[in-house]
Amino acid sequence: MAIPPEVLYKDIPELFEIDLGEALTARTEALSTFRELGPPDLCHVVKSTGRTGQRDLGSYHYVSGVDASSSASLAAYINSLTYAIEENSAWFSSTAKWKVRNGCYCCFNAFSRVDMRVDVKIPGGVNAYVIDLRGERYASSLQSARTDWHASSRT
Repeated sequence: MAIPPEVLYKDIPELFEIDLGEALTARTEALSTFRELGPPDLCHVVKSTGRTGQRDLGSYHYVSGVDASSSASLAAYINSLTYAIEENSAWFSSTAKWKVRNGCYCCFNAFSRVDMRVDVKIPGGVNAYVIDLRGERYASSLQSARTDWHASSRT
């Protein structure tokens, strides 16, 4: 699959998916194998031109050093990625501009052994939840879990 250069981030190395969402599925399936601090934080995004017939692209990258103290700070990180896509240098270009449509930030909580995730829809809302070792999803509303989350993420 050829990736158009105008979809790439300027300064962030990223991996592209063949099937949309496969990175999140693979992480969910591997949760029970995570030991000690677990894997690095994962940021998955879906990029789109908004054109009908144009296929959305899923990409992901690993993150270290992002403030994970709240879902708002993680949503701000994903929103900042909308400005990191390489701009096409030709103003008269006929290619459509790629935009981040949504993103998911994943952080393994080493204390409670769950994967804490923040889904961001652009434009739209933010949804925080946890995935346990069996792959089951639960709402995340506990402040103590967020404190663990911040301590677990290697910031």
